[in-house]
Amino acid sequence: AITRDGAVVAYSYKVYEPNVVNEGIVHVMKWDGTNRNWASLGHTIVGGNESGLGDKVALSGNGRVLATTQEYNEPGSGRIKVYDYDETTATWLLRRSPLFDD
Repeated sequence: AITRDGAVVAYSYKVYEPNVVNEGIVHVMKWDGTNRNWASLGHTIVGGNESGLGDKVALSGNGRVLATTQEYNEPGSGRIKVYDYDETTATWLLRRSPLFDD
């Protein structure tokens, strides 16, 4: 996912290691035009083992709201988690409770 100005990107990937199956990782990066490099925006969001977190990610136009899906093992079921970026603590805060799709 990318913001309208291209300054913030979010991506996800799955970890497949021994004893870790389908652990989703979501990471957000911000472009630093002064230093001409990408820097982390907030902490990396890590789903638990078998979480399926990060199947899809989306960002708001300004990059301060992040949505990610979390698929379950059953076809057609999962949830959407929405996070707000808190500039004071430099963390992604989960909005209340996830949206479910059963």
